[in-house]
Parts: sequence; C-alpha cells; structure tokens
Amino acid sequence: MSVETKIGARVRVLSVDHKDLGLGTYQGLVDFDDEDNEIPYVEGEDAFGHPKILLDTGEIIYGIQCWWSEVDEELEVALAEVEKIGQPLQ
Repeated sequence: MSVETKIGARVRVLSVDHKDLGLGTYQGLVDFDDEDNEIPYVEGEDAFGHPKILLDTGEIIYGIQCWWSEVDEELEVALAEVEKIGQPLQ
C-alpha cells in the first residue's frame, strides 16, 4: 500500500497465499474497537489504520487480510480483452 493511495482508487487484490481475488476499490483507512467492530480511523491515535477494500464481488476485505496494489485501469481492460479472445501476449 502506498500512503498516497486515494479513496476510490482501483486495486488488484491477492489472498495471503497469492490467489487472485480480483479487482476492488480502495475505501480508505479504518480502525477497530476492542470487540473488532469497524470504527473510523483517526490519524495519530494509532500507529496505522487498516486499508479497507470493497471487492467488485461486493465483499469487504481489509489490507491486513491480503496483498493489494493500485492498478492501471487501461492495462486491466486490455488484458481482459486479450484473455477474452485468447490471443497470447507478445
């Protein structure tokens, strides 16, 4: 994660064992209370917040549960088209 990731950025998400979980949208940082309920992150009250990602499937996943990085939206579209028509990348 980059501290410069903006809310709404598109991200590619992988499980901790590197299974592709697909694309999602970065929702910002959150924190958790003592009962593990999600609460707003307040800068300076904790060492760091937890990145929240809304996967395109509708599932919510947190940065501590996965690997993720911002994606190049145009590249993702192009790769999907190539995969769809079955042409190898050159």
